[in-house]
This record gives sequence, C-alpha cells and structure tokens, in this order.
Amino acid sequence: SNRMVVEIVLARTRGKIDLRDVHRVVTIAAGRSFELPEESFERDRLRLCLAERCPYDVEIGSSQHIAGNGTLCGDSYDYYLSGTGNMVAILSDGMGTGGAAAVDANMAVSILKKLLKAGLSYDSALSVVNSSLMIKSEEESTATLDVAEMNLFTGKLNLFKAGAPLTFVSRGGRIHRREGASLPVGILNEAKFFKDALTLHPGDSVLMLSDGAFFSEDEWIESAIKSWKEAPAADFASAIVNEAIKRRNDGHDDDITAVAFRLLRNEG
Repeated sequence: SNRMVVEIVLARTRGKIDLRDVHRVVTIAAGRSFELPEESFERDRLRLCLAERCPYDVEIGSSQHIAGNGTLCGDSYDYYLSGTGNMVAILSDGMGTGGAAAVDANMAVSILKKLLKAGLSYDSALSVVNSSLMIKSEEESTATLDVAEMNLFTGKLNLFKAGAPLTFVSRGGRIHRREGASLPVGILNEAKFFKDALTLHPGDSVLMLSDGAFFSEDEWIESAIKSWKEAPAADFASAIVNEAIKRRNDGHDDDITAVAFRLLRNEG
C-alpha cells in the first residue's frame, strides 16, 4: 500500500527520550506524516516504532447482553490496531451460555488475537485455536469466530468466519449481507475460515453480531443501519442489542453482542 514504517533501536540510557523530537526529525527526514512513536523495551535496548499516518480512521463501539442477567457472558470480543495500519475486531460465541461458554469464547478470542499480533496468518492462527479447544477437556468445547480486518490505508475490509452468523456492511448507502458456510472451531480436526473481502469508503459501516441477535426476521437490523447517522458507534451498538432483546418472544434468553464500526477520514 506504499506505506512506511520506521524502527529505531537505541541503547537504553538514564535520560528520557523526547518522543515528539523523534517524531519531528523522522517526519522531516522521510517527508511523510507519522503517528507518534510506540516504545518497547528489549533488555538493554529501546525500540521506537513510527507508523505512517493512515489516511483513514475508524470509530468503533460495542454492547453486550448477558443471558439471564448473569455475570458470565458466553460471547467474547476484542479489537485492536496493528502497527501495519489494520483495525482488527474479533467476536466469538461459545456453545450455550454461562461459565463454560464464557471460557471457550474468551479462550478463542485471546489465543487468536495473540497469534495474529505475533504475525501468524489467519489460517495458521485458526488451526491453533481449533486444536486448543479440542484438547482443552473431555467435554465438547466449541466456539464461533468472526473477524473483521479493516485496512486504514486502503479501506479494504477482510472478513473471516468460522461458524459465525452474517455481518451487515453498509457501503454507499446499500446494505450488503455477508455470510458463508463454515463450522465453529473445536468440532473437526481441521478448521477453515469462510473468507470475504470488499473495499469501503469514508462513511461506510459494519455491524457484527452474535447469533443471539437473530431470532426471527432481521429486516429491522437493516433499517437501523440505514438510519445510523450521527450517533456514536457505542450508542448504536447498544440500541441494536436493546432492540434484539425486545423482539425475542420465545421465552428463551440468550447472550447478545454487537460490534459496530465505521470508516472515517483521518483528520488528525
């Protein structure tokens, strides 16, 4: 994507490095705009990493309902910004509700995130998560995995699904329903992601949901996405979860998680 990352390794000293001075010097030398340096320490060395400022930014928010007003949610989610200009959101739904489901979902999200941040490919990371759940205990341990990777240099959205329900993508005012056949992790010896990709532009948005949000018809979700204008992403996600709770009328409660984000121009 013609992006630049600058890494500087220094011997650690007692004096404090002025990160703004480093930022200014590197910006002038490279002739590009960078984010402020990120620090990390390796024994007696200090590593500074400056990533080129992305042309895009992302606003993200989430909301969650725990079945039966319990304390442990069978859904788990996390999101982070990588040093290569990607925002990665991960959502997992463990089988059932309560403690056992919470352990499986949290385990799936935690392992996948660590492996992806360490540089493993999505397929390799999925294989490790799958094996981990299969050997965790004698009891069946399964969980879905739903991953959205947004590149803040190009606007490209990559979706990876293992047993996860559909994702709603609003692009250019039209709603796209992205889904594909795949199995949760922890069932078969080999797990595979269903993969999908499309390019978004500023103002486009994405809504990821656990299957607790899908009870009967889901046209109301599309209507809600179309009407999402100025509200913060967290408020929109909360509204989706609350509406999903209201529409459930089968007497069965389930964990519900919504993760919403939209692409913006980086004004920083």
